[in-house]
Amino acid sequence: MGDLMVARTSGVIMHKGRRHTIRRGQTIGRKGHPVVDGHPRLWEPLRVHYDLPGEGVEQATAAPGELRDLPPVPAGPQRPPTSGPGSGVEAWRKHAAEVTGTPAEQWAGKSRDEIMKALGD
Repeated sequence: MGDLMVARTSGVIMHKGRRHTIRRGQTIGRKGHPVVDGHPRLWEPLRVHYDLPGEGVEQATAAPGELRDLPPVPAGPQRPPTSGPGSGVEAWRKHAAEVTGTPAEQWAGKSRDEIMKALGD
């Protein structure tokens, strides 16, 4: 499936004397087709979100007796998200105290934006 391309932008192109409408994120073509190869800036590889197991797809779990490498554990405290759950000012105050090694009280009067600016985030 690595040869499937999806339009990265919308537009109208000419091919064999006919107009062809290309719609971003909807029009799909295969590498090697003149419409795709003739206008490479319009296309990007199609990203498959749900695929069937097979060649080129890694097995999700280890087989009996098989050892897997684990990804490295990030060092230090994790930065809170900038939106959504866990992104409130209290999470940022706690993060700032952990990162800087200063007391949490030092950050008590600061807003989330002030803390982010002070930390360079």
